Amino acid sequence: MLLIGLSVGCTLGIVSNLFVKGVSFITDFKNNLSSDILSSSLAPIISLLFAAILIIIIRKIFNIDRWHGPPDAILASHQINNSIDVKKGFGSTLTAFISASGGASVGQYGPLVHFGATVATFLESFTSKRLPPGIFIGCGVAAAISAGFNAPIAGLVFAHEAILRHFSLRAGGAIAISSITASTVGTGVFNETLGLRIVANAPSLSEITPIVLICSPAFGLLAILFMFGIRLGGKTAKLSGLNPSYLIILAAFICGSFGIFLPEILGLGTNEMNNIFSDEYGLLFLLIILLGKILMTSLCIGFGFFGGIFAPALYVGAAGGGLLAKVILFFGFSVSLPALALAGTAAVGAVAIGAPIATTLIILEFTGSYEFAVAAMIAVQVSNFIAHRLYGDSLFDLALNDRGYKIGLGRQHIQMDDMPLEKILSNQALTFREETSIKDVNIKMIKDKVTEAVIINKQNEYIGKITIYDTINSKVDNKKEIKKLLKDNHLVLNNNISLVKSIEEASNFVGEFIPVKNFETNQYVGSINESDLFRAYLNLQNQVLFVEKDTNN
Repeated sequence: MLLIGLSVGCTLGIVSNLFVKGVSFITDFKNNLSSDILSSSLAPIISLLFAAILIIIIRKIFNIDRWHGPPDAILASHQINNSIDVKKGFGSTLTAFISASGGASVGQYGPLVHFGATVATFLESFTSKRLPPGIFIGCGVAAAISAGFNAPIAGLVFAHEAILRHFSLRAGGAIAISSITASTVGTGVFNETLGLRIVANAPSLSEITPIVLICSPAFGLLAILFMFGIRLGGKTAKLSGLNPSYLIILAAFICGSFGIFLPEILGLGTNEMNNIFSDEYGLLFLLIILLGKILMTSLCIGFGFFGGIFAPALYVGAAGGGLLAKVILFFGFSVSLPALALAGTAAVGAVAIGAPIATTLIILEFTGSYEFAVAAMIAVQVSNFIAHRLYGDSLFDLALNDRGYKIGLGRQHIQMDDMPLEKILSNQALTFREETSIKDVNIKMIKDKVTEAVIINKQNEYIGKITIYDTINSKVDNKKEIKKLLKDNHLVLNNNISLVKSIEEASNFVGEFIPVKNFETNQYVGSINESDLFRAYLNLQNQVLFVEKDTNN
């Protein structure tokens, strides 16, 4: 475990910082180039178009049908077998790097999270498979967050809270070592990677707590608006029916055009957030960039510029907090704008990614202020409650729900839903050809002490199910073929359905076994009884207990 944490932490500590530094370097180079060579007015359009062309090429090279991000890391950590596609994971990360460098309104921390999981999965392929699932993914995610925010405690908590969704002593040690190592390596090799700065002193809790409590419902509503906008962008892109290549080019033109007049709403938004914390924007401008950031992020992510949603959520939260502070000050009341902006930052960010505790810890480690952290915690908890009641889960969970995975039901449900029925089939059911006589069927069933049997034809196609009561009570000549007694009032399962669906359909079943066939070809493939379903359920339950509760019982 120690070696795993050290190796993953060292790797991600270097690579994550290279990602962040690379985006910063290219952004600075692009800005200098536009001022020296290119027309500064057209620079946003040119930059985004160039990024869009590169992304189209990458999509074809890596054969990516959809971008892979944190939802894939969450899903993989809940499955028995790690489902992360390393090739597409690296391709998606490269795309996110290009999107952020090109000036798209996307974040970098979401791609870093999945990149951490992808790198960890790649390293896992060289090790023993006896380790509990999720350890490598947890190490990679924690290391990525720790290196990106220089927040090892938040990295550890984020991996458990947002990705693994449980705390295990077996996995916790390796994840903690990975998170600490990534932060240590990052700060030792690189300078501070998080560009956010708070220069104001924190107000007292008695001063800021009432204001934050009053404003927190507004932060919850703002988070809902942000998430609605992000999902609306994706739905609009699908409804348009346009080719993905056309969509991303269209997004580049639209976002670039807006960027000509309002460059503050493009890019990562780090400098703009610092300006908000420093109280350099007016009330009207804060409102404009808040709405503009939501619109640009929705267009970029929905139309093909892959990237994270955490950084834009932080930006929107900061702008919302700054805006509320300006309104309060306008009416003559006293308030700390940096404190309220930080509270909004944490609230919207936590709701968007579903990590309230980790986000609060990021604020604590970032500012080093207990007062700022408590203010953030209040806003986060109230906003989460409101957003969950009025809208739903985080964007990550909603994305998985769209793909048919109800992550909120837990690890065991996901694994049961992934297990096809054909994996637990048996061939113990007695079978007869349809031309077999009723008399022979009756004799064989009495001899084998069974009350039910399956009837098939020469092509092994399923014909029906017969019971001994049908043969005994039949008024048909017992020399006739058994198919004369068949009825259609029995349960038959499709071999392609999941264990969850099987249990649901068999909930009211009474009998010895349930026939299973391929519904497309009508081929009989086997049978299953209630004990098979119970055994499969208990086996998965024990595997989940082993992962989540450190027990083999």
